[in-house]
Amino acid sequence: MTIKDVVKYLCGAPIIFAGPGLPARYCGVPDYYNLLRHFAVCSYNNNEYAMTYYSMEARLPKDSSMEEICHASARLIERDYTLKCLHEHGSSYESEEDVLGNLDRGLTPFRYDLAAYLNTFSMVKEQRRDEYDLLRSLCGSNISGFITTNYDSILESLAPDYKCFFGRKDIISKPIPDTEFIYKILGSSEKPDSIIITDDDFRRFNERSFWVADRILQLFFKHPIVFMGFGSLDDAYRIISWVARGLDSEFWSMFNEQIAVVKLDEKASDPVVETTTLLCDDWTNGIELHNITLSDYSQLYRELAAVRRI
Repeated sequence: MTIKDVVKYLCGAPIIFAGPGLPARYCGVPDYYNLLRHFAVCSYNNNEYAMTYYSMEARLPKDSSMEEICHASARLIERDYTLKCLHEHGSSYESEEDVLGNLDRGLTPFRYDLAAYLNTFSMVKEQRRDEYDLLRSLCGSNISGFITTNYDSILESLAPDYKCFFGRKDIISKPIPDTEFIYKILGSSEKPDSIIITDDDFRRFNERSFWVADRILQLFFKHPIVFMGFGSLDDAYRIISWVARGLDSEFWSMFNEQIAVVKLDEKASDPVVETTTLLCDDWTNGIELHNITLSDYSQLYRELAAVRRI
C-alpha cells in the first residue's frame, strides 16, 4: 500500500491532529519537557540541573511516569518563578490588587512569560520553508481543521483564516464549526490564563474532560484524522483511546481506515505504509489504523493536495 492508497481511503479532507513535533520541526518550538526545563533553570538560580531538582522535590512514587513528574514539577516551577518575579519586579506592577487579581484568575508571571517565550518562535526554519509552505497551501480546501495539545501559535500562522478555540470553556460556550477551525485542547499562548500545564490544571481538566472528548469524537465521525508530530505511535494511540473511552467498541468499525498516524524517520529511503489494529482495555473490536513512516512530510502533503472537502 502507498500513501496515495491511504489518501484514497480517507473520506474527504482530513483534520490534522498536531503533536509537538510539528512546531518543533518548522520553528524550533521546545516540547513540553524542554519548555519546563527552560523555566526551571530561570527559577532556580540558572542552575542547569534545576529540572532534576524539581523532579525530586515533587516527591512522587518511584513508578510515576515522566508525564506525571513533569506535571508536578510544573506546579513547583510556577510557584518559584512567580515568587522570584514578584520579588525582583514587584514595584513594576500598578498595584497589589492587580497582582492578586491576576493570580486569582490564573494569570501568574510564569504563565504570562511562558506564553511570551513561546511567541518568540515565529520564524520558519529556512531548510523547512518549502515543506511548511506546502502545508500552508493545503489549508482551506484540503485540510478541514486542526486539533492540538500544543500551546504555541504556529497553526494560526499556517491557517490564519481558521477560527481558533481553546480549552474546555470554548467547547461548552462556543459552537465549534466542522471545518476551518483550530482547536487547542490545553490552551493557547495567545491567552496565557487558558494554559493547562501543572498537575492541578490537569486534575481539574480530567474531572470534566468528557466535554472535550465528546466534541472531538463528533469530529472523528465527520472527518478522517491524520496524527502528525508525535514522538511515538503510542502517544497518538493514547489520544485515540482517550477520545474513544465513552464509545462502545462495536461502533469503532465505522472509523476503520479513517485514521492515519504519521511518523518521521529521516533515514527512511521510501515511505512505509502498514495497517494495524488498535485494541484498548475491554474492547471486543479494534479499529484499523494506517501507520505511515516517511522521511519528510511533503511526501504526504503532495498526496493530500488531491483531496477536497466534501
